Order: sequence, then structure tokens, then C-alpha cells
Amino acid sequence: MNAAIEKYITRWIQIFLVGLLVQFFAHTYITFQIQREWSLRTIIWLWKEILIIVWLGVIIRYIHNYWRKKIRDSIPIKKLLITIAVTGVIIAIIWFFTAPSVSILILSIRYSLTWFLLAIIWFMLAWIYGAKIQEIINPRYSKIIKTLLIVALFWYGIIFFIPSSLEFFGYERFAYEWTVWQAPPAVYYTNINQWLERNQFIFERPTSRGFFLVAFWPLFFMRFIRNKSRKTFLLRTGLYWFNVLITFSRAARIARFFQTGLLIMLTRDKKQRKQMVFIVIASLWILWAVTYYAKDEIINRTYSNLGHTKHTLDAIQMVGEKPIRWRWPWFAWPAAHHWPQATKYNPENQFLQIWLEYGIFGFLWRMAIYLWFHLQWRHAYKALKKNTVSKEQEKQYRYIIGLSLGIAGLTIEWLFLHSFVDRMIIYPFMLTFGIILGQWYKNKN
Repeated sequence: MNAAIEKYITRWIQIFLVGLLVQFFAHTYITFQIQREWSLRTIIWLWKEILIIVWLGVIIRYIHNYWRKKIRDSIPIKKLLITIAVTGVIIAIIWFFTAPSVSILILSIRYSLTWFLLAIIWFMLAWIYGAKIQEIINPRYSKIIKTLLIVALFWYGIIFFIPSSLEFFGYERFAYEWTVWQAPPAVYYTNINQWLERNQFIFERPTSRGFFLVAFWPLFFMRFIRNKSRKTFLLRTGLYWFNVLITFSRAARIARFFQTGLLIMLTRDKKQRKQMVFIVIASLWILWAVTYYAKDEIINRTYSNLGHTKHTLDAIQMVGEKPIRWRWPWFAWPAAHHWPQATKYNPENQFLQIWLEYGIFGFLWRMAIYLWFHLQWRHAYKALKKNTVSKEQEKQYRYIIGLSLGIAGLTIEWLFLHSFVDRMIIYPFMLTFGIILGQWYKNKN
């Protein structure tokens, strides 16, 4: 690949990822500290969407300039893209006549499908320009996850012992739920304002922390745990598990056990498989002990348990009333909270939310997109079993398995929360996935 283009590719990625962090902190500061709202700010916040459109233009220009038979025949996943595009246009036309307005329709699509567009764009960029995987999954970037796991323990110590100290950084000691124009709470508890302290992201909720840990656990295993010494294996796995535990997110714990089970089945080394089984059994015992001695604080969360169950049952009833047709885009939360006229209803289940908003056809269309990404691990695993791949290809295959299982974990969270939407966690996750898949398809062909 041309060195100049490779430099631009890497720089684009850096700008996008750093820009996400800058926007996250700037948005929090402006919203909670300055308490300002203006139209220019909204335009500025669209920088990532503008960048995505620019990248899309680069791809279209390349295809336009080099649309020869050889290029047409070699473009990967062509049938998939054409099928999704045609089906998407048909569904968009139907949505157009059911959405309250065009702006609501556009924002709804942005909220639910930007992750897919971002992944496909970087899939094509990696395939066109051959971006080196070393530049994307570079040790100095991926080691950030290890650093975050350790820093999170210090953060939890502050939350547990001296939460009032966080008031110097814009938090509010006795704010228990995050409300717009209100300072974020210093501590989240398992029962709103009492019981056990839950670890969280900076200016984020414990559930979002759980999303991050679930999404990157299989990739972390492939990158930093697999083929390590027993001491390193146990230490890093235990560190990651403890980070999941102190979020006290039930969905995150369930998802991680599910992912770990898949990793055990996909791990070919018998010694590693035994170590993984040992970790799972030990984790189950620890979880049982903590749950037994703190059952009131963990299990008997009446508000949370009954609330989740009621919302989900209500959503099932609504879907049953109109199983083929739908309400309209942005009918339900979490997207609907951006629209004052929307029904303030949260199905507490992303599968049901998509079905409610887009009907059976939109639901199946979106599930087909998701399943294509998720099932990539099967192709990678079959390639690994042949034992005829280079070390570089083996690395790519293992990263694909890790990211695919990350999606599987987020899918478990779909049953209880909205994990796969317009989130700062999903953007870098799908960007990385798109690049690795693009590189893989380029090398494979």
C-alpha cells in the first residue's frame, strides 16, 4: 500500500477515536457544568457523521474510477451488500410513510444502524487500500484495555471509601439517577440510593461499563491471555472477571459466562481448556458466595426486577397486537427520549424495541445484518482448523473470533438492555471489526 495512503488511513482512525473521547467529555461538561444548549453545538456534535459521509465518498469515488470487470468481480460480499441495500430501500420507503417526520426517520436510522455503516465503510477501505492490521491492533493501543482494568480498581476504591471527593470533578454525592441538566451521581447503587456500590465509567452508568467489558472480553482473551503462562492466565482472567463483578450488572455477568463457555469450546489447547474450566468454576463459587451473603443487595432488587419484567411483558403484548405492522421509528426508548412527543416507554429489550419500531420486516432485516457479523467466527474457526495458515493470518482469524464473540455477548445483553445502538463503545468496536474483516477478505482472495 502507498505509504501516504497508509498514513492517512491511520490518521483517520486516530482522529475518529480521539474525537469520540473529546466529544464525550466536552458534551458532559457543557451539559452539566455550563448547562448550555444551542444549534451550533448540535452541528458540531455531528462531526463523526460528517466524517463517515466523507469516507463513504472516498469509497464511491474509488469504485467509480476503477469500475472495471476485474474490480467488479473481486469486490467481496457483493451479493450481501446488494441484497441489504435493495431490502433497505424498500423498508425505508415503508418507514417513510409511517414515521412522524423525515427528520425522525433519519435520526432513528442513525441511532440504530450507524454501527453497520461504519463497519462496512472500514471493511471496504481496508479491502481497497490494504490497511495493515498491525496499525490497527497495535500493542500500544490494545494495552489501553489492560490499563483501564487496573485504573478501574482505583476508581472503585474512591467510590467505595471516599465518594464525596468526586464532587471536585463535577459529580454530585446524593444524585442517584442521571438526569439531564443535573450533575452525574458520584455513586450508583444496586437499589437506586442504597445497598452495594457499583463501578462505572467516568460520567457513565455501570451498565455501559458492562457493555464495554462484555464487548472486548473475547478479544482481550485472544490478545493477552491465550498462550500465556498459568500465572499470567489466572491473574489477567481474574482481573477482568473482578471488573465485571463490581459493576453488579446481571446482564454483563450472564453474557461473560456465555462468552467464556464459547471460548472453552473453541480453545484447542487442552491445558488452556482445563484452565478456562477452572476459572469458570472458581468464578461461579465466588459469585455464589457473594450472592448468598449479600442476597438482599443483589437479588432482592424489587424495583429493578419487577420493572424489567413488567416492561418486557408489556412490549410482548404490544408486539402481539401488531406483529406484522409496527408503530413507528422512535416509538420506544432509548431513542424516543430525544423526541418530546414520543411515548415515554422502554421495553427493556432491544429485540422487542426493534420489532415495535420497525415491524417484522425491519426486525428480520436488521437481524440478518447482525447475524452476518456475528457468524464470521465460524469461517475463521474452520480456517484455523486446517493448520495451513501463516502466523499473520492466524492472528487475524483469532481477532475475528474474539470480535464475533463480543457481538454474541452484547446480544445476551439485548435481552435486558439496549447494548447495540449509537454508543461510544460500539463505534470503535465495529470500526475495528470492519478493518480486520476487510484485511482478511483481501488476503483470502
